[in-house]
Amino acid sequence: MMTELMPTQDFGYNLSAITNVSVKAKTRTGITRILCLGDSITRGVYSSNETTQSWVAQLYSLITEAYGDAGIGCIAAREGSPLIGQPNAASGLNGQPKRVQFVTASTGLPFTGTRVLGGFCGEYIRHASGDEIRYMNVDCSKFTLLYMDCNGSNGGKCSVYVDGVAVQTNIGDNSVSSDTPRVLSFTVTPGTHTIGIRATSGNFNTAGIVVEKNFPSILLSRVGIEGWNANDWAINNPAASWQKAPQDLVILALGANDVEDYVAGTFKTHMGTIISGFQATGTPVLLYVTQPPGEGWGNWGSWPNFVAVMYELANQYDCALIDGYQAWFSNYEAAHVQGLYGIHPLDYSGGSGSDAIHPGDVGYRYIAQTVYRTLSNAMNCPIGETELSGNIGGCVIRSPSGVPFTLTVSDTGVLATAHRTLAYDLFDRADSVTSMGTANTGQTWTAYNGTWGIISNEAYNVSEQKSTNLAVAISDVGSANFFVSCKVKGDHTSNSNYYSPGITFHHINATDYLRVQLQYDGIWLYKRDNSTGTVVLASKNIPLMNGVYYKIGIRAGGNRISVFKDDVLIIDHTLSPELFAQFGSSRGVGFYLTILGSPSVKARWDNLIVEPL
Repeated sequence: MMTELMPTQDFGYNLSAITNVSVKAKTRTGITRILCLGDSITRGVYSSNETTQSWVAQLYSLITEAYGDAGIGCIAAREGSPLIGQPNAASGLNGQPKRVQFVTASTGLPFTGTRVLGGFCGEYIRHASGDEIRYMNVDCSKFTLLYMDCNGSNGGKCSVYVDGVAVQTNIGDNSVSSDTPRVLSFTVTPGTHTIGIRATSGNFNTAGIVVEKNFPSILLSRVGIEGWNANDWAINNPAASWQKAPQDLVILALGANDVEDYVAGTFKTHMGTIISGFQATGTPVLLYVTQPPGEGWGNWGSWPNFVAVMYELANQYDCALIDGYQAWFSNYEAAHVQGLYGIHPLDYSGGSGSDAIHPGDVGYRYIAQTVYRTLSNAMNCPIGETELSGNIGGCVIRSPSGVPFTLTVSDTGVLATAHRTLAYDLFDRADSVTSMGTANTGQTWTAYNGTWGIISNEAYNVSEQKSTNLAVAISDVGSANFFVSCKVKGDHTSNSNYYSPGITFHHINATDYLRVQLQYDGIWLYKRDNSTGTVVLASKNIPLMNGVYYKIGIRAGGNRISVFKDDVLIIDHTLSPELFAQFGSSRGVGFYLTILGSPSVKARWDNLIVEPL
């Protein structure tokens, strides 16, 4: 596993052009809506799963961790797959199923819809009476249907179903003189739902849905079509549709296909049409400059001319800009060495791929990190932290080990910092074979099973009893709603030979707690109590390397548990009412370990940080 590459600087330009967006986001004045519009790179082609590993999806994970979850934004009806109507058609090269299924309501069998160009997502699906587009397992408190009213036999009506129950009927108007974008919003009980758009007469035209929650965070909508260039989007005129669902910012990430089809001057004309269209609706624009293409990708050698045009556009139309070309070292070979380009063969660990333009998972994450850092700096403090006056708020900054501090300034310009943690422990103290002692924030570690200690500024289990639930915890961090993160490593050789570490939370006593554990075949979320033992709540199959530190994050907010690996969301689980009643008010956080066989790499924990939500 390669060390994660992080952007070394802010690659933003003319960020004052999005000041109003920055202020809204950092003061949490409602939901800040950002539309990310582009080509196959925005779609996430050559990631292991477009819905979780595209750069927009990984940016969503970063924002959610720092700022809270506003929802997953736009889910297009086609959601990337060219195999319309096949419910298991891949959303990524790794064969992940789509979140969208096309089902004939009367039979439950898949149907084949008709792809039509235009509208919100650049395309929509025309489906006949009785055919239903279902959005599976959508976690939301509100959703907005995006659709097109079309004339005559091309149009028709639909009913909207939530969990199999019709919530509105007779939607649609085929008397329009031309194709007309429409939106219709629905409020639902917060939680996970299946949403069905069922044509009931004629043909209905579904573009997608926008999924959101009642939380003042940043809502990202991902709209990318493989093979499309700026001219395709200029002809489509997406601003005309999206003004029905207004956005606070549009990020345009185009050019990869234009360098194959056009010269830089023509690209500039097409981009100008898109930019002016959005600006005419009052929507500011941020341009993302794509990474350098490799030899063989169209007129790859002329890409610097396209980069120069993007800066010209930023100046001409007063757009903000993020220079991904510079972030990728302005050189294909240099970025390729870092393992940023697409996988070949199917290997998502960060090895250098052979694709000439598309990133792999590692490259998509690097784009997300680059955009995240620039947006953070545009707000003068990290995304998600409210800028307040005087000494009652301020920006949050982090130490080299990730410990958050609130930075405030007085009217005389005096700066001051204060911890913004419920608990943290860096374990930077003398070795001990008898106790883990006291955390940096003063709480005492309690060993519930086995002996725990400190070695080389890391936490570890001293006693190493095999086939035993070893646990240690801080019994009360001061709140039951928190985000806990920690660096963890172990031995994941096999199901009979492992040193399997974990993090406990909502920890009650020696036998009752929730935990996230690194296993031989992935990362698992468990419930354990004295009466029923250990029960698996959710899991994610991910290859793990022996002796490699992974940053594990757990967001425990109400009945919802979100688990992150290296800042990427991998598990999103809602506790049952019974489990929430059992564990939801408990405020303990700690470590867990099981050992089996003769593993060679011992488990270690470092930099535990518990933050308030």
